[in-house]
Amino acid sequence: MDFIDSHKELFGTRRFVSRSKLVVGMFIQFTYDGEQKYAVVLNPDWQGKLHAFSVKTLTPSDLTELLTELKGITDPTIMYEHYKLSRFVGERPYRTYLISKMQALREIYLKEKKSNG
Repeated sequence: MDFIDSHKELFGTRRFVSRSKLVVGMFIQFTYDGEQKYAVVLNPDWQGKLHAFSVKTLTPSDLTELLTELKGITDPTIMYEHYKLSRFVGERPYRTYLISKMQALREIYLKEKKSNG
């Protein structure tokens, strides 16, 4: 089962985005060497590579927590410094991807939590 499909309660809209529009902190889905990947952008273009957190192994609550922690950080250096001190580092989620090999790139939005009121 697809990562998104297995956590439908968490994810909302997915919109296609160009490689040139990638920014630090963006949550994305893309095809790479024929496989679906899900990641949070750490550095959108460093020497032709995207540096990112792979989130496929995170639980929905961990992913929500990670995205909340990283929200508003737009500097790649600060993002990396925050990452390497993060509790998620034990899972070895850090990955680099050749930008030229990324296809069907989409930004993924989390669903807004409904308030009980």
